[in-house]
Amino acid sequence: MGETLRVAVVGAGWPGRRHIDGYRKHGSVEVVALCDMNEQRLREAADAHHVPGRYAALDDMLAKEKPDIVSVCTPNALHAEMSIAAMKAGAHVLVEKPMAVSAAAAREMVETSRSTGKKLMVGYQRRFIADVAYLKRAIDAGEFGELYFARAVWIRRIGIPGMGTWFTQKALAGGGALIDIGVHVLDLALWMFGYPDVANVAAATGSKFGVNGRGAWHNPNRPAGTAAFDVDDFAFGHLDLGAGRSINFEVSWAGHIKEDVMAIEVWGTEGGARLFPLEIYTTRNGVPETITPHLRETDPFELSTGNLIAWVRGDAEPVSPGDDGVKTVEVIERIYAAAAGA
Repeated sequence: MGETLRVAVVGAGWPGRRHIDGYRKHGSVEVVALCDMNEQRLREAADAHHVPGRYAALDDMLAKEKPDIVSVCTPNALHAEMSIAAMKAGAHVLVEKPMAVSAAAAREMVETSRSTGKKLMVGYQRRFIADVAYLKRAIDAGEFGELYFARAVWIRRIGIPGMGTWFTQKALAGGGALIDIGVHVLDLALWMFGYPDVANVAAATGSKFGVNGRGAWHNPNRPAGTAAFDVDDFAFGHLDLGAGRSINFEVSWAGHIKEDVMAIEVWGTEGGARLFPLEIYTTRNGVPETITPHLRETDPFELSTGNLIAWVRGDAEPVSPGDDGVKTVEVIERIYAAAAGA
């Protein structure tokens, strides 16, 4: 497939704009259309990124533009139906995380991909960060021996996004901190292990800040009751992977902590590591040693869109295929169920 690929983006917010920037880094690709229900946001984003086609409705855009690739960057609850519609219309899809708000919907997306023959990739851009990719290659090469423990952390001191918007409404987001930022670190930890089955889940979720109108970005002391909030702002727990392997996770949009932390730790029989930034811990000649690789920074949106383009052209395998996205949604669903005592 050597012809120019026609790309359309659904959702004119921050992720959609980053997707446009990513596609623009590649030759033989043209961003032909942008779709968003908010007229002002659509106009401003399309003007800023010089996108000619502008649509309020997905079906209209698919029928008129006939894109080869569609990026779905809308509120979580719309991911499944929009991705399925795009694939049935003949487009390959790059869908933002989480790929769906339920495991059943995620599985339907993968089934649609198979039945239509269209590629489905999930926007786990952090897999494409240079430090992350380096660590994954080293683990897969056996340099860390047998992995038996990981810690997945993303906690903020004050960081509830879009208080009162779709981010904090379960019907639109599917959940709160766990499904928003927790999905990233859980994906990375599970990916490092090669996505093993999860034998048991123990978890606690809830809200101590958002439910009281506190902890919002740019407005940490918003009065209670002024914004819709019916999701979690924290999730803590343990995933038992069997055979002595496990993952601990700590996720929070807000908390009385010293500073924000995003980190992945992995422990193996021959070495360990911590992201972000990357440090590798091992022993040489009986002496503990810490290694800090110096890698060139990369644009994960450029690399993720490039990976999809190469996959569509038959030149590469996907780094974040839809099947992986299903597994993460299944784990998140089990975490919420365990926290609810189900």
